[in-house]
Amino acid sequence: MSFSEDKLKDKLDALEETQDSIVSTSQWVLFHYRYAERIAPEWEKYLAKAPVQKKLAVIYLANDVVQQSRAKRKTEFIEAFNKVLPGALTQAYGEVPEPIKKKILKIVNIWKERRIFPTPIELKTSGGTSNGSSESGLSLSFDDKLKSVGSSAQKFQRFYHELLLGSNGAFKSKDIKTLNTLKKVINDNIIQLQDLTETIEDEIGHIGEREKVTEAKRIELEQKQQELEAQRIAEEQKRIEEEKRRIEEETMLPTYDNDSDSNSDSDPKDDDSSDEAQEEEEKEKEETPVEKDDKEELRDQPPVKKLRFAE
Repeated sequence: MSFSEDKLKDKLDALEETQDSIVSTSQWVLFHYRYAERIAPEWEKYLAKAPVQKKLAVIYLANDVVQQSRAKRKTEFIEAFNKVLPGALTQAYGEVPEPIKKKILKIVNIWKERRIFPTPIELKTSGGTSNGSSESGLSLSFDDKLKSVGSSAQKFQRFYHELLLGSNGAFKSKDIKTLNTLKKVINDNIIQLQDLTETIEDEIGHIGEREKVTEAKRIELEQKQQELEAQRIAEEQKRIEEEKRRIEEETMLPTYDNDSDSNSDSDPKDDDSSDEAQEEEEKEKEETPVEKDDKEELRDQPPVKKLRFAE
């Protein structure tokens, strides 16, 4: 059963929006997996010209083909349709009514959930992409990009199997040059990947060193901040104590001993009399015994009465 674009067009013309029609047409397409790079563009052209009522059936056919390819680990149709689906679905999405738009979005979301394509399909709508993003074109995450890069090994494997099929399952002497060329390309890729691996390991080491330096600086800064805060608290406490001491000194009243209080309450005249008595005692001590006796005699004699004469 040979393949041709005309036969594909006849299959698409006969396609109906029923499960039996879609599955049978999908099996015919999958049988011709070696022509995937020709089938996908023809499918895109047919979808663009198909009437509105036929577009959903054509999209269902592509959905069955890529999902069956994914289940059977056949990457030919995955890669081929991944190139044409974003533009083809975006154009169809703008031409169909709202109920069909919802069905198209549902198919795209299923592809994302099941990871059918290494690069998720995003539709360009008037409000942005199908996931609400304002970006145009395909929205690629890091994981998706990494998976796309990782498929290079699969491409080499597929190329090798294509060479093997071209030689009817057994290489011949004429294929030695081609095989050596493929081997050289693979070895060159391996060497580049090894160099890249070493570079990545060096970068990981540098990241660890920079993080250590950053952490040490952070700890040092925290210690300085703690020291400054402790110094500020100590100075504030000292200022508070000095202020408290100053207030106490200003409000303190004078206090006296009991002896000084009793002296302050005594009469000043008593102080004078005591001083005179003390002076007399000292004079008596200084007088001779004779003088002392004379004074006593005079003190014992009666007072002399003075007569007053008239002038």
